[in-house]
Amino acid sequence: MQPYRPDRVPDAALPGGILLPTDPDLPAVPLQHTDISATVIGPLADVVVTQRFHHTHTSPIEAVYVFPLPEDSAVSELTLTIGERVICGAIRERENAQQQYQQAREAGQGAALLEQERPNLFTISVANIQPNEQVQVILRFHDRVPYENGLFKLVLPTVVLPRYIPESGTELTEAEHATAGAEVPADAQRLQTPLLPEDSRDGHTLSIRVDLDSGTLHALTSPSHQIETHEQYGLTTVTLQPADNLPNKDFVLRYQVATDQFQAVAFTYRPEQEPGTVLLMLTPRLELDPEDVLPRELLFVFDRSGSMGGESIEQARRALQACLRGLNPDDTFNIFPFDNRVEQFAAKAQPFTQAQVDQADAYIAQIDARGGTEIARALKQALTQPRDTNRLRVIVFLTDGAVGNEDQVLHELAKHLNEARVFAFGIGSAVNRFLLKKLAETGRGTVEYLFPGEDIETAIQRFQNRTAFPVLRDIAIDWGQGRVADVLPQPVPDLYAGQPLVVLGRFHGSTSGQDQIHLRGRTRRGRYEQKLAIHWPAATPDRNEHWATLARVWARACIDGLMTQERMSRGESSALRDQIRELALQYQLMSPYTALLAVEESPQTDREPGKRVVVPIHLPYGTRREAFEESAGVQYMMSSSVLSPPSMDAMAFRMFAPPASPTPPAGKRRRGGGMLPRMAPSKADDTYAAMPTSPPPAPRTLAESAATAAPPSGRVARNAQTAYEQALRFLARRQQVNGTWADAPVVTALAVLAYLAGGHTDRSGDYRPQLTRAIGWLQQQAQQANGSAAVAWVLAELATATGA
Repeated sequence: MQPYRPDRVPDAALPGGILLPTDPDLPAVPLQHTDISATVIGPLADVVVTQRFHHTHTSPIEAVYVFPLPEDSAVSELTLTIGERVICGAIRERENAQQQYQQAREAGQGAALLEQERPNLFTISVANIQPNEQVQVILRFHDRVPYENGLFKLVLPTVVLPRYIPESGTELTEAEHATAGAEVPADAQRLQTPLLPEDSRDGHTLSIRVDLDSGTLHALTSPSHQIETHEQYGLTTVTLQPADNLPNKDFVLRYQVATDQFQAVAFTYRPEQEPGTVLLMLTPRLELDPEDVLPRELLFVFDRSGSMGGESIEQARRALQACLRGLNPDDTFNIFPFDNRVEQFAAKAQPFTQAQVDQADAYIAQIDARGGTEIARALKQALTQPRDTNRLRVIVFLTDGAVGNEDQVLHELAKHLNEARVFAFGIGSAVNRFLLKKLAETGRGTVEYLFPGEDIETAIQRFQNRTAFPVLRDIAIDWGQGRVADVLPQPVPDLYAGQPLVVLGRFHGSTSGQDQIHLRGRTRRGRYEQKLAIHWPAATPDRNEHWATLARVWARACIDGLMTQERMSRGESSALRDQIRELALQYQLMSPYTALLAVEESPQTDREPGKRVVVPIHLPYGTRREAFEESAGVQYMMSSSVLSPPSMDAMAFRMFAPPASPTPPAGKRRRGGGMLPRMAPSKADDTYAAMPTSPPPAPRTLAESAATAAPPSGRVARNAQTAYEQALRFLARRQQVNGTWADAPVVTALAVLAYLAGGHTDRSGDYRPQLTRAIGWLQQQAQQANGSAAVAWVLAELATATGA
């Protein structure tokens, strides 16, 4: 990470949550409070962000600050309140808005200018704030709430992770810059935001309120914040606990509705005598088979830059180790750690063997956080490795995305991608979600986000299942009589297991009535088709204002598609820029070429233009200050243990330990009992080896076994259910490459039984790669003359459970 240079911004040591003056003669301006209020109905969120300041200077100022919003947000409203004066903003062409703002500033008028620096990064300038004035800036935007694997995930960013901007020529050679059109972004200096001093809390707090109009919820959690909930008449209100009120991390809310209506649903809105907008959400019901697994070449591109220091680098190491243990027998892998330089684990991709995994573990353990974030160079080195034509190349990218040259990175990826797929892990409390999402979209993959301290196994299992099994490809939608046009995204992307298809479109004509949508595609097993009933309305005037925003959400997605074309087709940039500008003006939306401007109507001729000040930001949670600030010649380094917490291991031991029983007489003690033999750590290598136990239990049905091994029923405390799931994750981490546990047929059979009782098989659930390896090994054992009865029993139960 490029160090923050205090010489650029005087007064860097001023305490408190403040607007930081660039003029050392000016005192600090307190940023008092940020309030975020969101209303969520179905898949749409209506969000209002309010920033409140109190100006205590004796001289007028111009305040400038950089802040994040969701990468797909449709920003359409700006209101500036200065004292008793309320000023409403309007969308203008960006250059024109900048000129009008400067004229208002020089004339002493109150004014505010909101500009988009990146799809998820905005700058607001507020002119001529007078001494002792209260200032309030209100923004409104609309966004889609992602839905996947049965969960909605609402993300409200509150802090910008400082961005690394490569100096011209540092990432690529001069020739590469010429062909890629890559240079230091013109707005690089605008993105260099100073940090507040350590432990600063005074004057800057955060409040969040989310109203979920989604009926009864099965589950509602936040991995990022401590929350309080209140439910009444189907409306669930979520607020922050008072102690968790510092704006230094993304707010993440995950919830599951009590019905499965969002597995297949279409939302429509249509004003009278105008085209309508449709939002389709459809999760294909794909049947997967272990025989359909594709051999892969997995290249792990691992961000070790300074911004990844602290919890992020530890979590990235654990994620990488967990990914390695979910490979398939025919897979190969390599690792590319990078900062300013790019390194490699091996000269070429290595086979998935126990020896190579052990070597990779040792290699991963010594990766520390340091240096800058040269993503384009790292991606190029991985993608230009000699290809294995017998395997599907998969790039797995682990990073926080803390760079400001996103266009250059994405252009370089598209240039060298070929047939590779890209899967991204965003790691940290303030991830650059725009970049991670675009990396996955460009690479026809998916992205997962890991919050500091969050259990990573669930995300890792989703990644393994998606990359290990075939996708639904060549997707086409027959809209029936809807006459739907301008469908986004275009082309329709491939889908992975558990991933919904979400598309937006505009429908025309006056015909209304019931109809059917047909989704068609292709899997390795042949053609696929799914149907969904839909009503095409002639008009929906009875719908509330919330659904009327569908047209703006579609327009924002259309702008995003045009921006992607502009990024990749530089020869057409002028024409594409005009299309983006026209669309943004038509729907009154923010874009790179439009801005929101609010100006007082009458000039204040007795005012002097205020001096410019810059807003410092909080250090994002879980990161290290040393990554961003110079420190007397000491290079920032970070090391940590890669072992799982002892408490997790102990929990697994308790889950599979035998029940307590009277102590046998001396000399007759035994070690047996329980669904799995007790395991103990080996002093030699800290792996877990099975210890011989009493003979395996007599064969029973899976239902009888589940009474002992299955997760507890709803009558038992929820923490027991969690303990069972954690025990299965523990077992997955201890599985050997050949699919066994300690090369022992009985132990391996009982481990598979534990997964079966938890609802996991090699065809469904969260551990398909691991179970595929284990079951393949057990099948080999069953063919031997001295095969174990326990092995035959478990394979029979597997056949009953899967119908295979």
